[in-house]
Amino acid sequence: MIMRSSFSLIIALVRTISRDTFRVTLVYRMLKSLSVFKGFVIQFVTSLRIDEREAFRHWCLGTIPESKLDVNLSNDGEMYRLIEFLCSDHKLSFSDFSLLRKFLSRVSRDDLLEALERVELLISVGRIMEDYIKSVYVYGFRQGSPDM
Repeated sequence: MIMRSSFSLIIALVRTISRDTFRVTLVYRMLKSLSVFKGFVIQFVTSLRIDEREAFRHWCLGTIPESKLDVNLSNDGEMYRLIEFLCSDHKLSFSDFSLLRKFLSRVSRDDLLEALERVELLISVGRIMEDYIKSVYVYGFRQGSPDM
């Protein structure tokens, strides 16, 4: 019941947003998703032991060029560069965590897997809210309207 009333409150707040606020809200949601993603990447890199980093590099064999895998695994900066390459090569993004999910499952890092699931949930809820806001303010659909 609390969840339902909270959702109703959010819907009521969304309906009162002006078009300018709507644009700012969409940009904010995108940046929020990106910051949640970056936060997880930092948690991921800093919590991996050296043997898990080696396993991650091995996991990436065949996914990215071997020249990009020639990194100093004890250096966090090098690990971040590896993650950055995975992102730029579209193997990893804040909408696709499958590479990390499979790896974390394989190395039995349930703590990071649980954190990843929370991140995915936060990003998904943000997208749902973004889509709802778009449907109300861009497409003009409102609750009770004949179009819905």
